[in-house]
Amino acid sequence: MELIANGTQLITIVGLLAFTVSVITQVTKGIGLFRRIHTRLQVLVLSIVITLLAAFAYIDMKNLELCWYYIAGAAVLSFFVAFVATYGWEKIVVLWDKYREEK
Repeated sequence: MELIANGTQLITIVGLLAFTVSVITQVTKGIGLFRRIHTRLQVLVLSIVITLLAAFAYIDMKNLELCWYYIAGAAVLSFFVAFVATYGWEKIVVLWDKYREEK
């Protein structure tokens, strides 16, 4: 049961982070310097920054010792956040189903 609860929490976190990235991107993409940057690049950079900031905040909130694998995990998670923010959940479900059927 704990695995299901952790998976649910992780999906919720990815969704909230992707939503935050999407809102910030929509608000800033027409402003000054951001107008010249490709939207997908802006989403990727925002995803990395926001996910790492959220990880640091969580680590600080829980009084955990900062370890390299927390940062590595947050960096990997940021690519999932960028993917969901760019393509949506439908595309990730299609990818999941495709690789699950190949096994």
